[in-house]
Amino acid sequence: MRDALVGHLLGRLDDLESGLAYIEENSASGAVPGDAIRIMQIEDGDLDAIFDEDVLRSRKFPLTMKDVKSWITRAMAMEEMDDKHALFAELAALEDAFEDLEQKVRDAVWAIDEAANMR
Repeated sequence: MRDALVGHLLGRLDDLESGLAYIEENSASGAVPGDAIRIMQIEDGDLDAIFDEDVLRSRKFPLTMKDVKSWITRAMAMEEMDDKHALFAELAALEDAFEDLEQKVRDAVWAIDEAANMR
């Protein structure tokens, strides 16, 4: 059970990392590493950050790629957990930390693919 949970969690985090890289690779404005996670956190109506990369990069956002790396490290550490309650508590804490970002990245990747298919 533990191996399946950890494997599932690591798969989701790998998809998250890949999705962020995909968003940067498909950016029309020449994204740099870390731009995608910033873009995913822009608040609605923040046109300055949406249209100006320098403003985007100067803003402080709650999440960075360091957080993604930390989540992966924490997920891998779960492989050593024997206490089921601690395992599920850490799983829940990790999911709470990244699920919103995960959904935004999925939506963005889908939108990029849809735009590409419309051509």
